[in-house]
Amino acid sequence: MNNPRRNNRPDYNSTCAEALEQWLSTEHLWDKAINSPNEIAQDEKHAIMDWPPLEEMEENSRKYLGKSLQDLIHLASTDPVSLTYPECRFIHDDFHILGELESVKYSNDQAGRIIDEGERWKKWQKAREAVSSADEFKAVTNVQGTDLYRDKLKEWTEPRIKAEQRSRTHPPDWVQKIIDSDDKAWGYVIYRPFIQGEQSDETKQAWDACWERFNELQSGQPVPVFTIGAEEITGTKVFDFVDYSAEMAEVNCLRGDFRDRREKGNLKPGVLSNVFLVMSNECRDSYTTGEKFGWLWAIDPEWTLPNADEDGYDGRVAITWGQLFNKFYDFMSAQRFTLKEIWQDFHEVNRDLSEGPLAGWLFSRLPKKNWPDI
Repeated sequence: MNNPRRNNRPDYNSTCAEALEQWLSTEHLWDKAINSPNEIAQDEKHAIMDWPPLEEMEENSRKYLGKSLQDLIHLASTDPVSLTYPECRFIHDDFHILGELESVKYSNDQAGRIIDEGERWKKWQKAREAVSSADEFKAVTNVQGTDLYRDKLKEWTEPRIKAEQRSRTHPPDWVQKIIDSDDKAWGYVIYRPFIQGEQSDETKQAWDACWERFNELQSGQPVPVFTIGAEEITGTKVFDFVDYSAEMAEVNCLRGDFRDRREKGNLKPGVLSNVFLVMSNECRDSYTTGEKFGWLWAIDPEWTLPNADEDGYDGRVAITWGQLFNKFYDFMSAQRFTLKEIWQDFHEVNRDLSEGPLAGWLFSRLPKKNWPDI
């Protein structure tokens, strides 16, 4: 049997009147539930309760809360105060995964039922109790019929509001960490080809132009851009250049050299130890041929696969200059994201750019908001 009322999914584009009409469309089931609860099928029960299908409820409980639906309901019925805000939110929204605005609208629609149809709302509650187990009805009542949800919401939002307020007057944590260090050093090991005497004048001129542009960028505006505290660390960036010969040009050779330097303690203070940069010929050209954004390769020194993985990631990602001393340093220094996660973000964003893809990671959707903060 198909679930009544379109799988009980709330219609977020409906007006209050339409939502009320949709709710009242199940009134015939309320009578059946009150008079003959044993004859109510599972899909009818979920339509009465405003719940999604059982399989969806169970899957979302495991996915978003890390516990079984049965355990969640039992906890809410026996010890509701111990519930987390996400657990409360899930029950409060009748086991739907709703965004913040959707959740507010859903709550408003529910409140409208009491205001506009007080007697029918009481009848609906009676029907819900008739088709619920004792644990289920108590769990829902403990969350939806008390101030518990409001209290949990306050606990959840207060530290986030304080963090947002603090961000307007204080440096980000990763910038503050640099400011508090002894020499305020921060930067990268950068591998670049050794320019030999037998190379052509054209090649030498290309590299000279590249480093001229590179130096202009690194001595230009304060970085990280538009960040409190940037002026204190702009002049303390570290570039630990390593010239490599043609014999070392293969990236795995560079990985081995970097790991060897790291293990021997030969990295300069402040440079990251979990990633290094490579200025290849194609990177060089991005600084000299009029490309909008110059970039370098960021390399994962721990990558061991001989080729790319099943997703196409091969242990490196192109990073634009504009992000090297902004989000990229933040993400890698605090290990907030892996290089592969940044690579995935780069390709996801690139697919949606109206002016076409960029050669390197510049725009980002990281960190992504997850439920219940979406």
